[in-house]
Amino acid sequence: MGDDWLEYASDGPPWQAPVPLPTLVMTERTIVRRWTADDAAALFETIDRSRAAILPWMLWSSTDHLKLEHTVHYVERFRRMAAGSGCTDFPMGIFDRESGAVLGGTGLHDINAFMRTAEVGWWLRPESQGQGLCREAVAGLMGQALRSTGKGGWGLHRLFAMVAVPNSPSRRVCERLGLRLEGRYRKERYLGYPASNPVGWLDTMRYAVLAEEWDHDAGRASCEPWPHDL
Repeated sequence: MGDDWLEYASDGPPWQAPVPLPTLVMTERTIVRRWTADDAAALFETIDRSRAAILPWMLWSSTDHLKLEHTVHYVERFRRMAAGSGCTDFPMGIFDRESGAVLGGTGLHDINAFMRTAEVGWWLRPESQGQGLCREAVAGLMGQALRSTGKGGWGLHRLFAMVAVPNSPSRRVCERLGLRLEGRYRKERYLGYPASNPVGWLDTMRYAVLAEEWDHDAGRASCEPWPHDL
C-alpha cells in the first residue's frame, strides 16, 4: 500500500511558504505584518490592557502573556518557526499606519499545505473597535494571502474563519468582507471561562472565501451565496 493515489486529490504539489516570506500589508489606516522582537513590549502592554475586552473569545489571554517575558518568548518562538521549513502558523500584528501603535493581532493559522487552506483570526484593542479597522486590516491580509506567490502573495487557495455565534462583532467583520457563510456547527466550541461561571458549549459559524472569489480592487470577497438553507 502506498500514497500514490494522493496525486489525484490535489491540483499540484503541497503548498510551501514563499521564500522570502511576503512583507507587510499596508492599508489606508493600518499595517499588518509579522511580529518582531521590537514589538514585544507594546504587544504585551496592549494585551494586558485589553484582556477584559477580548475575553472570553480569546481564551489564550487568560493564561498567556501574563508577563513581558512571556510575550518576548512568544515572538521569538514564532520568529524561529517562520525561519525554518514546514511552518504552518504565522501570527501577525495590526498596527496604526500613522503612529505605529499596536491595535491588535491577526494571522494565518493551521495552514493545510496539501489543500492550501488557512484559518484567519483576529482581535482588536477595545479603544480601536467600532471604526472598521479590523475589517480593513483583515481585508488587506486576505488579499495578500490569496494572491499568487509570483505576485508577492502567500499563494493560498482558500481561507476560512470560525466565529462563535454570540460574537457578533466578528460575525459582522466576516459579513462586511463578503465571506460566504458555509455552515453552523452545533456546540462546536466550549468556553469554560470564567471558571466560576463558564459560558459552556457554543455554536460556531464557518465563513470562507476562495482565491478566485477575492476582488483585489474592492478589497472584499464576491462569493456566490451558499445554496442551502441554514
